[in-house]
Amino acid sequence: MEELTPRYEISDLHFQLCKIFLDETNFRYQNRNHFVWGALLVPIDSDIGVKLGLIRKKYCYLHTFHFNEISKIDEKGKKTIKEFLTTFIDSNVCFRGIIVNSETWNQISEYKSQARLAGLLLSYPWIPYKGKIYKTLSRARIIFDERTLTPQQKNEFKEELNKMLKKKNKIEEFITYPIKDAAISFADKRIFDELQLVDIINGIIRSSFLLANGGNISRNRKEIHDFFLKKFPNLKNFVKWIGNLQIKK
Repeated sequence: MEELTPRYEISDLHFQLCKIFLDETNFRYQNRNHFVWGALLVPIDSDIGVKLGLIRKKYCYLHTFHFNEISKIDEKGKKTIKEFLTTFIDSNVCFRGIIVNSETWNQISEYKSQARLAGLLLSYPWIPYKGKIYKTLSRARIIFDERTLTPQQKNEFKEELNKMLKKKNKIEEFITYPIKDAAISFADKRIFDELQLVDIINGIIRSSFLLANGGNISRNRKEIHDFFLKKFPNLKNFVKWIGNLQIKK
């Protein structure tokens, strides 16, 4: 589990009053289900949402992006996606991703399991950076892609997530502190281009995993994957970037 902040250093702005857009996708590999969870950490001074909207206006592209449907997308859609990704690269926004074998998380209900995975993604001790571990999300505002849950299930989802965020951990001489209760909401992906950007990057990570393990993907997916991968000349794929793909409870 790692962060991508291509051209800007990780700073306190990523952890104070930030907005976090969370989405997940799943796929089947070697007869096992896998989840990809992605989080876009948007600092309070970021205008990435405005820039993504202006890209849509430039191409007059009004459709919602779903990476699962990219095999059918037209050239205008591909140009829009590529500019979305370039805008991310040039921004101070941070992306964090995780892949897990979902069969190691089947002891509880599906939505609670998803909440715990999301909590793991956000609460897992942040990597040391210049002698400091960033680990406290101060009043983070978390926005999930809408899912079919009852009001009671949404409350339980939030409770499970906050349980994960409040756990204390210790890494070597560093002590991590519990993250404060987060403000959590569920939103229609069509409202936020940031959520669609997470969907796209999640799909790229999934494609990279499949390609690295001998799988096949559509021509459009490979084109988008290869375009994004070229932005990181030190990487051969995103599998090494993610690290250990089998994260257990």
